[in-house]
Amino acid sequence: MYIGTDRGAYRAENGSLDFHAVEELKDLWIFDIMQEGNGDIWFATMGNGVIRYDAEAGKYVRYKHEPGNDKALSSTSVSSIMQDSKGNIWFSTDRGGVCRYNRKTNDFQTYSIKEGLPDDVAYKMLEDKHGNMWFGTNRGLVMMNPDEGNIRVFTMKDGLCENQFNYKSAVAGSDGKFYFGTINGLLSFDPEIKGEKKPTGEIFLTKLAIFNEEMCVGSSDSPLKKSILETDEIVLPYNRTNISLDFALLSYSTAFANQYYYMLEPIDNKWVSIGTEGNIQYANLNPGTYTLHIRAVSEGQEEYAATKTLKIKVLPPWWMSVWAIFLYLIIIVCAVIVWFLWYRNHKNKQLREEQKLFAIEKEKELYQNKVNFFTEIAHEIRTPLTLINGPLEIIEEMHISNDKLTKNLRVISQNTKRLLNLASQLLDFQKIGANKLKPNYEVTDVSSLLKETVDRFEPTFTHQGKVLENVDIEENISAKIDKEAITKILSNLLNNARKYGDHSISVSLKKVNNNFVVTVFSDGDRIPKEKAEQIFDPFYQYNERKEKAQGVGIGLSLSRSLAEIHEGTLYLDLQRTDGNSFVLSIPLNMEMETAETVDAVNTDLAINDTGNFVEENAKGKTLLIVEDEKSILSFMEDRLSESFLIETAENGREALEKLHKTAVDLVISDVMMPDMYGFELCQAIKSDIELSHIPVVFLTAKNDTDSKIQGLKVGAEAYIEKPFSFEYLRQQVMSLLGNRQNEREAFSKRPFFPVKNMQMSKEDEAFMKKVLDVINANLDDEAFNVERMVEELCMSRSSLLRKIKTLFNMAPLDFIRLIRLKKAAELIQEGKYRVGEICYMVGFNSHSYFSKLFSKQFGMTPKDFEKKIEQEREKSRGVNGIKIEDLIPGNTK
Repeated sequence: MYIGTDRGAYRAENGSLDFHAVEELKDLWIFDIMQEGNGDIWFATMGNGVIRYDAEAGKYVRYKHEPGNDKALSSTSVSSIMQDSKGNIWFSTDRGGVCRYNRKTNDFQTYSIKEGLPDDVAYKMLEDKHGNMWFGTNRGLVMMNPDEGNIRVFTMKDGLCENQFNYKSAVAGSDGKFYFGTINGLLSFDPEIKGEKKPTGEIFLTKLAIFNEEMCVGSSDSPLKKSILETDEIVLPYNRTNISLDFALLSYSTAFANQYYYMLEPIDNKWVSIGTEGNIQYANLNPGTYTLHIRAVSEGQEEYAATKTLKIKVLPPWWMSVWAIFLYLIIIVCAVIVWFLWYRNHKNKQLREEQKLFAIEKEKELYQNKVNFFTEIAHEIRTPLTLINGPLEIIEEMHISNDKLTKNLRVISQNTKRLLNLASQLLDFQKIGANKLKPNYEVTDVSSLLKETVDRFEPTFTHQGKVLENVDIEENISAKIDKEAITKILSNLLNNARKYGDHSISVSLKKVNNNFVVTVFSDGDRIPKEKAEQIFDPFYQYNERKEKAQGVGIGLSLSRSLAEIHEGTLYLDLQRTDGNSFVLSIPLNMEMETAETVDAVNTDLAINDTGNFVEENAKGKTLLIVEDEKSILSFMEDRLSESFLIETAENGREALEKLHKTAVDLVISDVMMPDMYGFELCQAIKSDIELSHIPVVFLTAKNDTDSKIQGLKVGAEAYIEKPFSFEYLRQQVMSLLGNRQNEREAFSKRPFFPVKNMQMSKEDEAFMKKVLDVINANLDDEAFNVERMVEELCMSRSSLLRKIKTLFNMAPLDFIRLIRLKKAAELIQEGKYRVGEICYMVGFNSHSYFSKLFSKQFGMTPKDFEKKIEQEREKSRGVNGIKIEDLIPGNTK
């Protein structure tokens, strides 16, 4: 026999009343005890979970609540234990609902508020004949079917005397009734009796409220014409549709068990449950007709449901009424008629505008043809200028002592530059039209620039009998401008004054606010006001002025465009009536003067060191000149043959054929050629693995930025414009070849100089990576040679020989040996291996031979190299930025 107390459990043997405390349950508050059919005994405690005595094993097992574990006991406070008809053990808990013990998995299943219980405090449980579990809570009586998952709660609304029940106050009577103790009396009922089905009753509307204000019959703003109890239809204005309806079910049964539903057609397409509350609310109903259905259903009596129907009509606003819609139709018809009349006039006007635009387009087409014509002429001029300028440079370099001849040569040079300037002006004009001219801003002394320009024109003025009456130039005016562009503007203005002035010319420079203003005045025939803007149009020439001078009519147009690029203005001053006064106003833009000056100084200090490549080294280099103009080709061949071996081709296709037959060190190519353009030739060279190492220099009359960018994109190393300085071209070629030689020497002599630091095309980089991967994969194989490398690279021996020879100026076998020695230097630097081990790791079977090659290549033996590195490492411990390669003699950049 067991007795539970608030201080533990006591046990007495059969037939004896001598109780002894159970040590395993000492000091526990035992609240309930139950014995299973198999002999196991369960003890419920307050605060310490439940304890099971395993009769077969003779030991006690404790089950406690574990927060976060859904399979553990739901609460440490257990008030009651019961075993149902299926042998399941149930526990009633405080703040944990009810639990069922799962014997197979030795865990618990919890039923709480989450599963539908009204409260988590549960009391003693009873089971009826249908397997339903009955138990009290603090918020009503619960009937639960654990197999089906159905839970039903009974409260005072269903006729209970109290919602809160007592501990262990439940018993099933011999008469079949269940008895439950509450804090306010005893509850008894027969769980087998089903409620008799009776008609639910009739539903009545009891209240109508609009905007929370109750509506009464007879009120000025009330839609009710009679009592709400007798109303079947209400009519509402469009701005009073926030309504609330109260209703009640007239029934003498337990009305609190009724469930209410409603549906407003056509808004709702299914019944909406509102529980036991008899209130419905709707807000902002749109104009239209609605039908409200209300339904009341008692538990298990759906066929006896009570219903109520109310028709609700919401009137439209006045602007949506029938007469308003009719008015809208009239307005629409009138609008369509007005639109049709407008559209017809608009199309007629559009037709006239199209005719004007057609005329303008024709004028633009004519203008563009003029520009293209002059541009083509400018391009054509550059080729003969090249042939004039080249021999002229040769003659000037001869330093002839004949003064008369020297003077004539100077005149030829000046006119050559003048022709080049005119060609550049036409090309600039085309660039401005295509928005491709980019100004090169620099801080410039405008006062000195204007003086120099005036000084250049003064002898011409004097020769033509014209006088500079007034030169008023304010000193020390500086501005951030494109010097070349402003020079062109000033030259055009002074040239026009020279052409069209009669006797006197005046020039002034003033600083006005944050601008500098240049005024160029000349007497002569005054330009009419109506022509003041037209003279700035391209190719326009004022008729009266044509008699005095001839021109192409782009000077003023180009000048105004250059001024606008500077965000300035150029205009004809109409206030002067004694002649023509042109005014140029340009912002100073001196805010960034200091920064720009510093940048300019830093840029000037950057010097490109081409190394020690001298002209003697160039004698054996072969250049391929590609030019379709035979005279230029002959001239370049003659001049460059003094320093290089020369091959020639007249188009890109012929050049490719020669490149595959002859070893060429550098290609100089024109861009515009028949059969194959220079860009196509360069792309073909750079994409061919046997030719991609050859540098390409473009020499062309195409001087626009897009062409230069395109040249760099296809892989060209340099881009030189015609006409060109031969000495500049020669030095450019020497620089490219010199850089290649310096890189080869650095790669050969410096053990840590990587291949990626050499200037190569993408195709050459990919090829060299493949070559290095093959060599490194066979580094420790002393038998690895050129034949095996050729096999693994899947290329001919001659192709590999020519490629390695061109890129590194050494044979493939020497290249393999160099890579082995470089790897050896890396391993020595790491300090993980001895020199004797490294010798075999890099494919040498003789230590003396390895030492001899290493010393010859890098200037010291491997042992000395190792000691040098170790000494310098000891000196520089704790010091960052030391490069081991700089410690080797001769490796200083």
